[in-house]
Amino acid sequence: MSAPSEKTSLLHQSNEYLHPKRPGASPLTQIEQAAWHTENAMLGAFPDSEIAGLHLEHRLAYLKFQTSQNPEREIILAVLVFVTFMEVPLWCLLPSDAASYFAYPSSYCHAPDASQIYLSNLPYIPPGLSVPLELTCYAFLLRLVYLNIKASFGLARFCSQPLPLFRAVVTVLATADALLFFVRLNSTSVRLAPYLRLVLVGLTPTVMMSIKQTLSILPSFVDILTLVLAVVAFSGFLFAMFLDDDVDVCIPRVPDDGSECTKVAEKFESLKTSIYSMAVVAAGAQDTPDTQVPSYAHNRSFGVLWLAFYAVVNFLFLNLILGVVYQKYTENLKAHVLDFFRNRAKGLRLAYKLGQLIEEINGSEIIPYTPASHVEFLFTGMDEDESGFVDFEEFLKICFALQESFARVPTRSHLEATYPDLWARWRLERVKDWVTDEVSRVGLPAVMTVVLTVNSVLIFMESYQDLQHNPRQKGHMFATKTCWGFVNMAFSLVYGAELGIKLATIPFAKYWLYSKNRFDSLVTVLLLGVSFCWACPGVSVNSETLRFFMILRLLRLLELVSAHVRRYGFILDCVKFMVRGCVSVTMVVFVASGLWCVLGVQVYGGKVYAGQQKLVGSDYFDSNFDVFNFNDFG
Repeated sequence: MSAPSEKTSLLHQSNEYLHPKRPGASPLTQIEQAAWHTENAMLGAFPDSEIAGLHLEHRLAYLKFQTSQNPEREIILAVLVFVTFMEVPLWCLLPSDAASYFAYPSSYCHAPDASQIYLSNLPYIPPGLSVPLELTCYAFLLRLVYLNIKASFGLARFCSQPLPLFRAVVTVLATADALLFFVRLNSTSVRLAPYLRLVLVGLTPTVMMSIKQTLSILPSFVDILTLVLAVVAFSGFLFAMFLDDDVDVCIPRVPDDGSECTKVAEKFESLKTSIYSMAVVAAGAQDTPDTQVPSYAHNRSFGVLWLAFYAVVNFLFLNLILGVVYQKYTENLKAHVLDFFRNRAKGLRLAYKLGQLIEEINGSEIIPYTPASHVEFLFTGMDEDESGFVDFEEFLKICFALQESFARVPTRSHLEATYPDLWARWRLERVKDWVTDEVSRVGLPAVMTVVLTVNSVLIFMESYQDLQHNPRQKGHMFATKTCWGFVNMAFSLVYGAELGIKLATIPFAKYWLYSKNRFDSLVTVLLLGVSFCWACPGVSVNSETLRFFMILRLLRLLELVSAHVRRYGFILDCVKFMVRGCVSVTMVVFVASGLWCVLGVQVYGGKVYAGQQKLVGSDYFDSNFDVFNFNDFG
């Protein structure tokens, strides 16, 4: 099996060892154990000592679970978030005349007195469609729970794992809530499912890691916050004490205009109001100058106190909070990374000395698939001493290469591979060279750059005309709206032709590798669809919608700027990496905000509308703040 010099072969020798026909109760072979340890190592999980005592049925159940959950779980969670946004708010279903399983969206969410009510204008999905869609998602998640139980080698061990168990409980509760709601549509004003959907999103590995990192910095943050609150309370006490004898004293005005005087101790009349005022100043609220002006006008020595307060609270402690939070976050992140690689090293050492590993790993979703034809090439490239065996360092390099893998794409497009005679007769090889010519000024990339530039200028002209206040200029400065619509449609046809030529000459798998191509193709297809709908006489699509999708298509200019202007490319790359880095934290904020929104909709939904007598004449209505409400999730 292994040479005395502690070297091992990973080359395939026989196909018969890969899950041969043997009973499920058969013990795992050494190769299967090695593959399992390698997969756990790539996940950064601590080596599982129980693997040696497991059987083939456990391995097969584990592989089936891994194969079934990615990326299906993420898609299902995205659908559940979509349902959360688009489902009809519960308060809209309470009136018996409006509640219907398949009612048209406009039948929902009216004010009790038929007055104006602000909503998000999302096209609600009737319960007759949203609840079955929700139940379908839960059915898939319950199937994953079942597969997870089997992959955990039994219910007892599954129950000993807190996170999978909690996810299963949440899924069961959400399913029960959806069933109960579907049966008793009109008799409930509270549901658990909207909360539980967001909890399921929060239980994904990316979000969970961010939550753990956030919780790890809380003790240090609380320590600094305690000091800040102590300083604020002490400062409030000092100001209340110093101004205690001047509560009724006014700031003199010369000449006296007869208006109500400003009190020296305004907002510092008592210890309670004084502490509150100092807290407002510490938070940097908009009325901060008004708070310190009376005391400073009365006695300039208060300026020293205000300066000290600003220096300690708004400068020192603010930077201290940022520094401590950043330090603790990086420390915990560093510890997480170190644990990840320590566990990886332990797992790989357990997997070492076992041969023919790659064939078994190919059955797992954790490590990218490696075709059998590439195994010998990989082995030869990593066998640096050309001994026919790999030592432990070479074994590690192979594992890292397996983890990263490489994109393998066809070299010929579907048209070229399927119709070679047609390809040769039409001399499409020249077209392919023209499409991929990144250097020449007459290649397709250069031509499309000119097209995008011209389209940008025309869109600017159209937008400038649309922004004119003179009706005559607005309609006929450059062209009519109909003419602009035909111009936009012409450009959409050009972009569609570009997409068709690329897909005819470039293999689709190669084209789809790059995110910019995915974005271009999706936007182009949508743009073509909107353009044809605009041209159809029976379909109503305004020219602004067509222009919006055209502007999305023009975002490709940013990629061109990034590629050809180095200083801007560096900035855009920085922005791109920052966006990628904050995705997990953004998901945590979304989950927390979503839970708050669901609670608000269930408690205050439908209570803010134009005819609400409790709010008529209030500053809330007078400032048009009723547009900020909890009438729906959107």
